[in-house]
Amino acid sequence: GSSVLQRLLLLSADLASVLYRFAARQSFSVDCGGGGRESNANLVPVLLQLGCYLHQHLQQQQQQDEQRQTAPAAGSGGLQELRAILQKQMPLGSAAPSSSSTSGAQAPGAGAAAGAWPVALVLSLWCLSWQEWSDCRQQALRAVLAAATANAAAGSSSSGTSTSTARGQAAAGSSGDAESAQAVALRLFGLVDWLQRYYKAGQGPAAPLARGTTAGSGDAAGGGVAASPSPGADGGDWVQRMRSKLQDVPEICEAGAQLLSFFSRLDACSSPETMASLIGLTL
Repeated sequence: GSSVLQRLLLLSADLASVLYRFAARQSFSVDCGGGGRESNANLVPVLLQLGCYLHQHLQQQQQQDEQRQTAPAAGSGGLQELRAILQKQMPLGSAAPSSSSTSGAQAPGAGAAAGAWPVALVLSLWCLSWQEWSDCRQQALRAVLAAATANAAAGSSSSGTSTSTARGQAAAGSSGDAESAQAVALRLFGLVDWLQRYYKAGQGPAAPLARGTTAGSGDAAGGGVAASPSPGADGGDWVQRMRSKLQDVPEICEAGAQLLSFFSRLDACSSPETMASLIGLTL
């Protein structure tokens, strides 16, 4: 239970680091001496597949608890605890997230606080249904931008951390360039949003949601992450849809190529406004 949760959190930090390198235009070969954009784009679905396996293990544990009609023990590493970690890291239900609420949280194994919001975004890939994500994505973007701006302002406070994600944010913050930090946050958010749509809604970037709208009504109503898992929010189909795509080898290769193509479009945007427009949201 708890060991599986820790593995999923560590995997989330690894995937967040990969996506952050794309978003921050960092080299993929600094730490390992090899690899580039294409190979790392192909790695993303593989990491997602591993995360799905670990998440499925947590689901099975919860089902066993329900069959025994027992509440999961504190620290058992169940889905409820995973959900609580996501909510703590980035409370998506806040209409106007404060810098303290979005930049100060930290998950076990996720590194320093400066790396919390990228990890929270990645956790949403395994924790939220497409309906839940589409309901809160506008508020999630605001929370991410607030956290990125706060980290840029803090700058050197995260310079002593060990993760590449935190180091990258510290480098951006050291120059006091909040605009650059927000551009990085937008690119990272766009990548996660694309993955959400591709694997859960069956839609690619060619058909984004209209700006300021969602598949549900949560944005207008101020909806955020639900307090407890709701696997039936999309009829329960999103889990199987995602797993099915991640078990298809040709599909995995195609997904990496499409992700890279979308990022090239996102990276070519000349302003935060055009990036947000491509994603299908407003600033």
